Amino acid sequence: MTKAANLSALGSNVTTSGNLSSATTLTLETNGTTAVTIDSSQNTAFAGVVSVGGNTVITTAANATFTGGFRITSYNLGNTSGASLTPDPLLSNYQYATNNGAGTINAPTNDCAIDLLLQNTAGASTITLSGFTVVSGNSGDALTTSATAIFIISIRRINSISTYVIKQIQT
Repeated sequence: MTKAANLSALGSNVTTSGNLSSATTLTLETNGTTAVTIDSSQNTAFAGVVSVGGNTVITTAANATFTGGFRITSYNLGNTSGASLTPDPLLSNYQYATNNGAGTINAPTNDCAIDLLLQNTAGASTITLSGFTVVSGNSGDALTTSATAIFIISIRRINSISTYVIKQIQT
């Protein structure tokens, strides 16, 4: 590891692999212990506590409690017509799609919890849910093709088992 001269104002324990403009990893250390690591894909790992304005906002300690809330930007999966849509928790835990024709919603590929808002249009058609484990007749409300219907599909994947529950919120 080499010291990053242009980060010297942060202290003598700031190091990077490579140079900052093309770094594959940025590592911040405190007293020789890694505190934060950021890789070239902007994946971030930290040890201990993350504070903002003197207030702890995230900790790696067990039994931690989040207080306060978060604003979330929902992600548009697009149109269902002829599409095969796969919700991805890295895009957002709140996603939405427009049912304007027959399509498929696939089970996510990673353990997660995602709420998907599905809004029908005049061209709404059958939506197939694929790759999920659901007991027949035990998945909530039916997905209709009514032009004004809106649904929330709560998707969960735990230990590689995917399931969903459907709630119609507008007819």
